Amino acid sequence: MVFDLPTLLGLSALVVCATGVVYFLDSTRALGETSARYWGLAFVSAALTTLAFFVSGQSDDVWWSVAVGNAGMVFTLGAVWAGCRVFNGRRRSFLLLAFAVTVIVGVASSLPSPDGSKWAGTPEKLIALTAFSALIACEALRAPMGRYSSARLLSAVLWLETLYSGTRLIAFWVVGPRDQLFSTVYSTQTTTVMNIVFVVVTAVSMITLRAQDTRRRSEGIGAEGAGSENAVLDRRAFLRAGAQALDREGSECVLLAASVDSIATIRVTHGRERSMVLMDRLASALRTAAPEAQLGRIAGDRLGLLLSQAGLDDARAVAASVQEEFARTAAPEDAPVGPTVSIGIAEQPPGPGDFRRLVRRASAEAERTDSGDTPATAP
Repeated sequence: MVFDLPTLLGLSALVVCATGVVYFLDSTRALGETSARYWGLAFVSAALTTLAFFVSGQSDDVWWSVAVGNAGMVFTLGAVWAGCRVFNGRRRSFLLLAFAVTVIVGVASSLPSPDGSKWAGTPEKLIALTAFSALIACEALRAPMGRYSSARLLSAVLWLETLYSGTRLIAFWVVGPRDQLFSTVYSTQTTTVMNIVFVVVTAVSMITLRAQDTRRRSEGIGAEGAGSENAVLDRRAFLRAGAQALDREGSECVLLAASVDSIATIRVTHGRERSMVLMDRLASALRTAAPEAQLGRIAGDRLGLLLSQAGLDDARAVAASVQEEFARTAAPEDAPVGPTVSIGIAEQPPGPGDFRRLVRRASAEAERTDSGDTPATAP
């Protein structure tokens, strides 16, 4: 079955809108993720691009739709690249660079072309698409993004996009758009199919990537990845290790429950990456204060530190060290008043005990503790 160009353009618009809706519905679970905002911007740009090309496909000479479509296609890839950089913790997204390139392509596409208005700005567009595709493919393989299979799939597709755009550019320069080879191998229909594949793979990769990253985070793996000195046990493993410790130890144990104050608000207002940095700082502070203790996750954003053969005085000293270390490692953007840590302490006397109950007691004290105050101790 062979589809004509108007049908393919309509199908492209349908696919982009459908995947965009799915992506935005998934994004409602992570409104604070900065990378999600960039990728959401890419989907908006992709929708505008397909609309512009659909209009262009229905008319013989609509120069503005070609300019908008070419510019939108470039900005879509630029926004995806910016989102990948932010996901990987880069200091700069370079979104303004992508915008500047978009403007250049848009202006070039608005100027008269000897090949007709529909081919205006094609060399500039293909150069930009080739460059951004290669940049995305490389960035997707960098850590932490490169740890996930969905990112590697995205990289593979973008390398194909790089190859296609690059060879299409060469063919445009060598034989021109009216040559039989160009109209067969690099036709608008073929390019539209490539764009549909790209949009679908990108949407699936981004949704899967966030799901994989969320699961990895919930399992307690620090930003540096598995094997990091700040890596913590996931909740299930920590509860199991704690129960075994209570059964094994003949002396008292103490559990510290620590969390960054207002972490949920920070995630929404400052982004997912910022909240991840703070959680890693908390894990590092706990590990520094008690290197030999069991460190694990006891709730979504709360970490637990189990001190074996220790008393309340020891626990209070460790808690004070945690707060001091967390404050000492404050970032410049934390000034003048940075995030604080709340710590609850629960003691388990010698003999058998219920570790889950100990966790609930320590967590309740952490919630009762005011920011920066002396850690609260369960009675």
